[in-house]
Amino acid sequence: EGLSVAKKKQRETLLQAKVVGTSCDVCKPEDVKKLVNFAVGELGSIDIWINNAGTNKGFRPLVNFSDEDITQIVSTNLVGSLLCTREAMDVMQYQEKGGHVFNMDGAGSGGSSTPLTAVYGSTKCG
Repeated sequence: EGLSVAKKKQRETLLQAKVVGTSCDVCKPEDVKKLVNFAVGELGSIDIWINNAGTNKGFRPLVNFSDEDITQIVSTNLVGSLLCTREAMDVMQYQEKGGHVFNMDGAGSGGSSTPLTAVYGSTKCG
């Protein structure tokens, strides 16, 4: 009986759920500010922020990456996470309940090495 009650409550909660979306280039501070404003406008607050944007530009030796490739990887994976975290925290600091920021890492996060990902790995170690 307890399980049935819990499932019913969960279904009722999901019926109230809201999913929205927009686009954002996390390398652009003005895009990130628009994203945060969109989130607050649609949802009322930012309780949880997940930084998950990332790029790799392929698996190859570091010497084979162009300057543009390196700049794009660092801008997206590292600068993007910092810009997003800053803007989310700017909202969270004024919320009574605060909030939580989660930064997703990728290949090699379990302590293993991932060959041919020097640029990507550097940005994820930050």
